[in-house]
Amino acid sequence: MRWSLRRLLAGAAFILIGCTATAMPALAERRVALVIGNSAYRNTVQLPNPRNDATDVARMLKGSGFEVVEGVDLDKRGMDDAFRRFADAAVGADAALFFYGGHGFQFQGANYLVPIDAKLTGAADVGSQMARVDDILADLQRASGVRILMLDACRDNPLADQLLAQVNPARAVTITRGLARIKQTAGTVIAYSTQPGAVAADGEGRNSPFAAAFLREVGSPGVEIGPLFRHVAADVYRATNERQLPEVTFSLLGDFYFVGQAPAAPPPVAAGPSATQSAALAFPTAAARTAAEGCDKLAA
Repeated sequence: MRWSLRRLLAGAAFILIGCTATAMPALAERRVALVIGNSAYRNTVQLPNPRNDATDVARMLKGSGFEVVEGVDLDKRGMDDAFRRFADAAVGADAALFFYGGHGFQFQGANYLVPIDAKLTGAADVGSQMARVDDILADLQRASGVRILMLDACRDNPLADQLLAQVNPARAVTITRGLARIKQTAGTVIAYSTQPGAVAADGEGRNSPFAAAFLREVGSPGVEIGPLFRHVAADVYRATNERQLPEVTFSLLGDFYFVGQAPAAPPPVAAGPSATQSAALAFPTAAARTAAEGCDKLAA
């Protein structure tokens, strides 16, 4: 039976794929992020930096292989829509990240982020006009890999004081400007721009101290996320004359790198081969020679 040229080429291609399979790179991991920066508040103090922070962080993440849902100066409807888009994208992702810059506070022990159109006339408005951090945490849980939550939302926010003044003094209500500590779940990194319950600086340059430190440190290749955030915390502490200290909590089950990978471990130093081992390395077996010749002939 004669072989056609097409069958011979197909067979050669199959053998070549088999011979080179071990050299093929692994499939790239899928990374997704939601980045929001709210600056142009309509009913409370405006913030100059969150808009810049979100723009710069989103650009960095895109360069690091993230699919980014980006939002700047979002009202409540815009934040809800961004949350939905991110929730869909996060399903099964190898890494999912949420970064928020803007106003935020805690009410009755829960953390809330403030859309630019928020206007509080009473405690009942908190649930309807604010964005709950617990909701974005639930969206992060849809990822199958590492989950990263970054909150630069502890600015000096008069809304918290206004709300406290409107609450009936007879009610036991807890409202503070800082954020509450979030219960950790496995596979999660939570980074606050300052200590829970404290207030963070907005900064005098283009970025907040927290965002500036993160953008500066994250560009270093081969730095694992643990040391990276420790460097960020140290940078912020120095830049604010020891007035602001970020808090980062980890419950990762493995390593994560924004840029690059871990440096390759040096090969182990082994004793010199024996005479028998040298002969085996210098002269392959007949079976090995036959297999290699077969690959070469079929490829030709």
